[in-house]
Amino acid sequence: MNRKIIAYTILILIIIFNAYLYRGELTILADVNDNIFQYSLVDEAKNIFQEVLKGKLSIFYLFDSFNERWNEGFALSTYYAHLPQALLVIGAAITGIDLYLFFNIVKYLFLILLPVSFFFGGLILGLPHLLAALIALITQLTFTNGFYGIDSSSYLWRGWGLSSQQMAVFFLPIAFAYTYNYLTRGKNLAQAVLFNFLTAEFHFGIFYMGALSYPLITGLEIVEGVKVKEWQKQTRELVLVGWQKLKKLFILAFLTFFSLSYFIIPFYYFDNYRNFSFWDPWWKFNSFGVKQAIIWLLNGEFFDFNRWQLITFLAIFASILVFKTKEKLFKLFGLLFVFYFFIFFGRATWGNLIDLIPGLSEFHLHRFIVMVQFSGIFLAGWLVNKLLDYLKRQKLSNFFKYLILIVLLIIVIRAEKPIVKYAWENDLWLNQANDSYRQELPDYQALVNKLKQLPRGRIYVGRPGNWGRDFKVGHTALYMALTRDGFPVVGFAPESWSPTSESDQFFNEADIDYYDIFNSRYLVTPNNFKAPSFAKHLGKFGKYNLYEIKTDGWFTFGKVPFEVTSKKDELINLVKFWLEVGFKNHQYPRINFPNVQTNYTGKKIKIVDMTTYIDEKGETSTIWQKPIEFLPANFWTDLDKEEILPAGYQTSFTLLNDCDNCVVVLKQTYHPNWQVTINGQKGESFPVFPFYIGIPIRRAGTYTVRAIYQPNSLKIALIWLEMAVFIIWFILHRQKEIKFNK
Repeated sequence: MNRKIIAYTILILIIIFNAYLYRGELTILADVNDNIFQYSLVDEAKNIFQEVLKGKLSIFYLFDSFNERWNEGFALSTYYAHLPQALLVIGAAITGIDLYLFFNIVKYLFLILLPVSFFFGGLILGLPHLLAALIALITQLTFTNGFYGIDSSSYLWRGWGLSSQQMAVFFLPIAFAYTYNYLTRGKNLAQAVLFNFLTAEFHFGIFYMGALSYPLITGLEIVEGVKVKEWQKQTRELVLVGWQKLKKLFILAFLTFFSLSYFIIPFYYFDNYRNFSFWDPWWKFNSFGVKQAIIWLLNGEFFDFNRWQLITFLAIFASILVFKTKEKLFKLFGLLFVFYFFIFFGRATWGNLIDLIPGLSEFHLHRFIVMVQFSGIFLAGWLVNKLLDYLKRQKLSNFFKYLILIVLLIIVIRAEKPIVKYAWENDLWLNQANDSYRQELPDYQALVNKLKQLPRGRIYVGRPGNWGRDFKVGHTALYMALTRDGFPVVGFAPESWSPTSESDQFFNEADIDYYDIFNSRYLVTPNNFKAPSFAKHLGKFGKYNLYEIKTDGWFTFGKVPFEVTSKKDELINLVKFWLEVGFKNHQYPRINFPNVQTNYTGKKIKIVDMTTYIDEKGETSTIWQKPIEFLPANFWTDLDKEEILPAGYQTSFTLLNDCDNCVVVLKQTYHPNWQVTINGQKGESFPVFPFYIGIPIRRAGTYTVRAIYQPNSLKIALIWLEMAVFIIWFILHRQKEIKFNK
């Protein structure tokens, strides 16, 4: 039979098998994993679209907006992928399909078609159809016990729900293939830039890990390009070949960077306002070290969980054998397999040496499992293809050919068993969760309807670390469900990039002052929870009890006792101490970063490390040896009223006397994109503890203070520039095509 027909037959069978195996994903009513976070971003994009259509917000809010659902809000789209969410909203609007169902359909399609991406990636690389089909099959067979990798355990309902990674991984093989073609043959530059752009837009981390391979491709090209043995001649050729190859890499890097510059430049420019959290498990940043990585690899944990180490040993043996062949492409995959495996060792092995690779100092290094699997899949496919070629050359009888075919089918079926079992259990538990969700939905919906009628404020429903973990609607934690449906909560951090994600983990549910400082106006508890005496009961909705707590609202008033200069990851202990003493006395220290000049002329403190500081006298102490005093602040004002705006907040008040270092504090996470006006005139703002927005007010008078989050002007300028360049390029390209056709 023609190998091309066999290849497409294998591919079609994989698609049909996956479509049936993962059909349950189309029935999800409520997620229990990261897809709660992912869908919340889609829902947020929908809300922005609605405000744009009403003329209340500019279209640029789709590229840069403030999301207040978690951790006292955060300028999330400055740092996180946002294009996929907007595209999903547009797709649902065009098709008329319910947004959540459309979200599930898209996830499902990316899941069942992932092997197809590897297949066409192989074809773009110039591989034979059968080899490309073998690579697709091995992609389908790769399986781990939830290692955040390429396999289905990263994406299914019972798994991690990494839909953003799932979509990026789909584009990764095609981006890699077109990039390889350009760097080695000078072809497909536009396609390389496009698919690298798409990979980055869906998940920048996946793009960045893949992009680390591009300098290695260029390096191998330079080495392969020098064939002359004479030293002088070789040197000249090395320079010439090296320049030609490096020029391609620079062109690709420049165009890709330019296409992403509206996102990349603000991402790094505003680095101080992106948190590096101590609440995230350290294995995410440090990975697991050389010993554990080798044990897991040899045990089959990276490719063959709960079965023979079939793909594992194919990949390992292939990574050795490829260096004895003349196949440059697979030598590259062998090198990449070793390279990415070494990076997966992480900081646990390499220490701070890993930071010599730009961008890895705050990277989740355990995610490099994706690239270990990516290169290993191609290697395993190559070795299987070599074995089949060897058997073909043996001129076997039809009996042995059919026997080999039967053995291969048995191997594939046996290899699929743990994957099928995982998917079967996924459907079983998903159906149970759906049944439970349907039963509890009326009570939950009644709670949601009541909350929508009340003034907006944050909601406390427990945390993952206490009773909140088991307080659910169906199988979904209530704090997850509420954020999915648009409500801001305290204590749940699906991502921890907000600087205030450190402090709200210290929330004291028995102390009314904590409800005030976090503007947690509402408390929802299970029936067996005894609410604090200051909580006013508003209603009971099945197992959900709703309480209201009196707070100042979104704004409060206080004084700046001193300015703290600190790195972003060394404030946590002082903020914790402040939460015990300082905020109750209405003291809000101003936050500054090293090497940044401010106009503050009062008392200053410099943080040396997480516990040590230098005071205004130049004396070095620890916060435990010499605790910082937070004396009661004296001022004379009341906040009269406040208003929630489409992209911000407003308050009015009268300050009776002049007040040095007084601030109005907006209880949202500070970011430079917040624009403040005081009585219609541009005002100053800066971060104050815990990382809120401080607005200085020093003279007696009546004030209206407005704080609006606005898309960054640098990002907007870069978007316009990119659009202009693209339009000019398109026009010139079309004119060139017209002239050529004439």
